[in-house]
Amino acid sequence: MLPLVPLSLVWPWWQFASFHVERGLQVEAFTAGLLWAAHQLGFAQAQWVHAPASYELHGAHAEGVRAVTRQLWVAGSLLAAAVSVRAAWRRPPVHVEDLARLALVPLTAFVILNPVLSPQYLIWLTGAAALALLSGGVGRPSCCWWPRR
Repeated sequence: MLPLVPLSLVWPWWQFASFHVERGLQVEAFTAGLLWAAHQLGFAQAQWVHAPASYELHGAHAEGVRAVTRQLWVAGSLLAAAVSVRAAWRRPPVHVEDLARLALVPLTAFVILNPVLSPQYLIWLTGAAALALLSGGVGRPSCCWWPRR
């Protein structure tokens, strides 16, 4: 957080955050997929709309899902970060793969719960997952709640 204070004078990061939060429910988002499935089954009304940055779902149900998704995204990301901080507090990471596993928890929550699915988010996950694989098998990063012993 400390670097953000001086950077805020020359790089208004909050404008990026406000743009991101105000975006609609991007069709690639997890909750948009659930809403579109409900639409296909006849349980919800939604339509694809070309927005400036992507395709989004719009309609009466889409606005409700978008509002819930934003709240779930913030709460889930903060909870996942708290889980990682708690794990690091209980057992400090020793290797870079331990740090990667700890970073995967909030990153995964951020990507899955986000109302927008951007390709760079998947790149973040790929990098952290690759580092987590430096020791142990594939099962270790997929169960990234605890650092290596």
